[in-house]
Amino acid sequence: MSSRIEVWSPEKTVADWIDASSASLRTISAGTGISRSKLSDLSNGKSTLTVSDLSAIASFLGIDPGSIFPQTVSLKAVDGAYQELGSKLGSAVMENVQARMTRDGHQLSVEDIIAWHEITQGHLYQSAEVRPHLVAVKPVHGDVPKLRILDVGNKSLTWAKVQADANVPVTPKDVEAYFASSIAAPDRSSIWQNYHDAIATQGRIYKDRKLLHWSDNGHASITVYFTMLMAGLWHDDEPVVWNFSKEVYSRPATDAELSDLQVGQGSR
Repeated sequence: MSSRIEVWSPEKTVADWIDASSASLRTISAGTGISRSKLSDLSNGKSTLTVSDLSAIASFLGIDPGSIFPQTVSLKAVDGAYQELGSKLGSAVMENVQARMTRDGHQLSVEDIIAWHEITQGHLYQSAEVRPHLVAVKPVHGDVPKLRILDVGNKSLTWAKVQADANVPVTPKDVEAYFASSIAAPDRSSIWQNYHDAIATQGRIYKDRKLLHWSDNGHASITVYFTMLMAGLWHDDEPVVWNFSKEVYSRPATDAELSDLQVGQGSR
């Protein structure tokens, strides 16, 4: 007798959640607005799970919707439907964010980005809605460790700091040049290590930073900001780190700080 092959599907996973819970279909239906017949048919493939269904059921059962994805499955081995659902989940998170921004004047927050990262695991194909707010970076080893910038969002703090002309887009090469020429060497080394650690731990790293750097007008500045580094995947499952940063304040550097910057970089 041939053994039955278990095929992963989001519907089957949610059906398993329901079976493992102590809630009846009647109770779940009343709490989510999803019909009992649809809930019942999830396990046999007769009903299709939508993102709103998933969000409602996961919320009712107290389960992270991102856990619907098997942790052992590589993106290279999954079909288009799996990727499509992942993309829709990421989009659903950001749709809620955008609605709050429109209604309340809400700005993209750390909590919003954490929710996106938890659900999407930081995959490039699931990042369209948050990508303008992020910078994609890869730490490169060598005689002089450096950061290779893969993408810079036009709503990111990095874009704002590097842009000299509002009419000229910021490119990855512009950001790499900025790191090489405008930031004190000890800061560059520390930043590179943080990115390397984020990839090594495959998680998130939170930092409060005080950065000594040259500003557009040729003066030295101190920028204090909060940054979150998140491990993710770029094209072809290449490891990448996403940077989401929020400025706290910026001020001119003191004479002593300016001297430190000139010693580390040479005067400009």
